[in-house]
Amino acid sequence: MTSYALFGIVAGILSFLPCPFYIRSILKGKTRPDRVTWWILALVSGMIAASSWASGARETLWLPIGYALSFFIIAVFSVKYGDGPIQLHLLDRVCLSLAIFSIIVWWAFNSPLIALCMNIVVDFIGLIPTAHKAYVRPWTEDRTAWIIAVTASFLNLFAISEWTFAISAYPIYVFIFNALITYFILRRRFQW
Repeated sequence: MTSYALFGIVAGILSFLPCPFYIRSILKGKTRPDRVTWWILALVSGMIAASSWASGARETLWLPIGYALSFFIIAVFSVKYGDGPIQLHLLDRVCLSLAIFSIIVWWAFNSPLIALCMNIVVDFIGLIPTAHKAYVRPWTEDRTAWIIAVTASFLNLFAISEWTFAISAYPIYVFIFNALITYFILRRRFQW
């Protein structure tokens, strides 16, 4: 096993570990996940895993697989314990439409790379409500879960065996965005 594969597997395991912390925080009433965000993230993470695989990613694949599984579990919990309406707003419709459209583009042009790029954009758009909530109400997000998530995404950078756009784009993006949300959650703890 190469060191790239080892980092990828560790990142994948760590990417799933926030899920139990997040669920515990949800059940204690401390965290209220945005309903639509988590359903969109589950769908898009599954699409990112599939299009990453088709684009040639192997070692970095475990992170989006772990995310897709954990996001789906959190999405299920969000139905009962989450924030926001269950009906779809304009942003939600745009995200879901783009995710579905990426499947059509992938099929029509036989380009998993285009689908990957589209789904990274959709993932970003889908995370905007959670990022906003973390900025405005950081106490509504579980610190431990996000610290583990940013650690997993950081380790996944070391799983990149080929620094091509197709293989490195998602790991770089997810690390930056996880770091930003984690910063929002932790920033008040570090202010003097």
